[in-house]
Amino acid sequence: MLAMCYVTILLSLISSLCNASNDVMLQENQTMNTIPVSNITKVFIALPLNSESLHFDCEPEEVGSFDTQPGKTLEWHVSGNEIVSCSVYWGHFWSFFQANYDQSGPIKPDFWIIKSDGFFHTIDHIHWERRAIWREKPIT
Repeated sequence: MLAMCYVTILLSLISSLCNASNDVMLQENQTMNTIPVSNITKVFIALPLNSESLHFDCEPEEVGSFDTQPGKTLEWHVSGNEIVSCSVYWGHFWSFFQANYDQSGPIKPDFWIIKSDGFFHTIDHIHWERRAIWREKPIT
């Protein structure tokens, strides 16, 4: 009988935790849908931590050119319908991506992960699509 009480309490606790987790995800989704009109882009650099730094050459000028390290998260905001375009250099590789734009127009908010096998995009943190790959820099 005592074991049955413990099982009932355990199941109730698990159910409560699952419901709380769903509530948090719902609140996060609602928050994401109320982000202001500025275009927000977040990029996580998921390359090996001991690898070379990355160099970004981006337009518009408010994003600009900069270097960063693997493991970092980048975030930028641009106003209106400005599109962020970046050439990225990593060791002897390079790639190009348009951060906050697709065939449907501007994307708000916009999330990216840069990995050794490409640049992956999502707007919902669930469905990821590879949008760019690394290419070897031409020898000059």
